[in-house]
Amino acid sequence: MWQGVSVFTRGRKHACEGQPCQDYGKFIKRLTGSKKEPVFLACIADGASFAKHGHLGARIAVRTALRSFSSFIKATTELNKDTLDQQFFKVISSIQTKQKKAAKNYKVLPYDFSTTVLFTLLTPNSFFSAQIGDGFILVKEKDQNKYDLVFSPAKGNHINETHFLPLMNSQGVQSTFKKKLVDFCLLSTDGIENVAFKMSTWEPSESFFSPLEKHARSKISQKNLERDLLHFLRGKKLQDKNQDDKTLLMGWRK
Repeated sequence: MWQGVSVFTRGRKHACEGQPCQDYGKFIKRLTGSKKEPVFLACIADGASFAKHGHLGARIAVRTALRSFSSFIKATTELNKDTLDQQFFKVISSIQTKQKKAAKNYKVLPYDFSTTVLFTLLTPNSFFSAQIGDGFILVKEKDQNKYDLVFSPAKGNHINETHFLPLMNSQGVQSTFKKKLVDFCLLSTDGIENVAFKMSTWEPSESFFSPLEKHARSKISQKNLERDLLHFLRGKKLQDKNQDDKTLLMGWRK
């Protein structure tokens, strides 16, 4: 059975400017199929700093993706790269439609709800991940100690440039499907990239991720785990390194 935790918090910069947290993350656990196999769905998003309602765009993206994929896995028995890619592009279309509707209600443009999107679906013997924009997804296979970065974060000419929804075309979408028994996953927005990786090679820091995984797997209540992770993300050490909003979403097999 899967366990999970999701926390997100406002960074020092947005706190000083009186802006809301533009990050959002959520996960869903499901039992699907005749065998009632455990499935873990996770999604996070980071509203664009230039977007007036980026925080709402992030929530639209996460809730739409999870709701859509939750319905999809109930009705689909064959999960492969093609079917999952098709479903993710349907999700993109749904998010863009909702961005347009929200823009009409708020009397602004859809780009005022611009956001990144990172999504992962874990089954008992495979995983699918898709990403638009920066931030990162890590997975670790069962009986392995190495954390694998699924995609290199999409960056432009500058470190704070990336892709956002709504997209002009599909070039900003990354996706992968692999038959692997994933035992642990972690999704995060770009607020901790510069402390969690060797930036020149995007090599994950085991000294950063391993204590997080161990703490999540310890005999601690959900409430206390969330409290500890928020304290960690809001700590002076991380805030001094990066003043952006921060998100941690972890899933692990119990």
